[in-house]
Amino acid sequence: MLVDAVLRDGADLAIARIPNGGGPSGFGMVESAARWGIRRLTGARMERPLSGQRALRREVLDRVGGLAPGFGVEAALTVDALRAGFRVVEVPCDVQHARTGRDLRGFLHRARQGLDLIASLLPRVAGAKRRSA
Repeated sequence: MLVDAVLRDGADLAIARIPNGGGPSGFGMVESAARWGIRRLTGARMERPLSGQRALRREVLDRVGGLAPGFGVEAALTVDALRAGFRVVEVPCDVQHARTGRDLRGFLHRARQGLDLIASLLPRVAGAKRRSA
């Protein structure tokens, strides 16, 4: 499905929109922050911005100049691709996601995600401010 969106449907970056099944594993704060950051930086509304299941054209990687480290990679790649003018789409995919629980281990995982997300988006916010000045 993802590859078809790139090879046949003209997308440059296709992101799996995974069903929200099984109830919440956290409180949705990191995913909401990713949605907000992408919308604020690009105007695009993404439903599942942290999905790591993606297909993309090589040109996207060549143009964006690398990937952000850690758990910030997905949101940063989406922002960079959209800012570079690439067509980014979300594709419904019926896949399962390994979920973390509402326990200490799960909360520590989401804390790392949140810190990586902030670390990957802050330079893009600063870059946007420099470009508009």
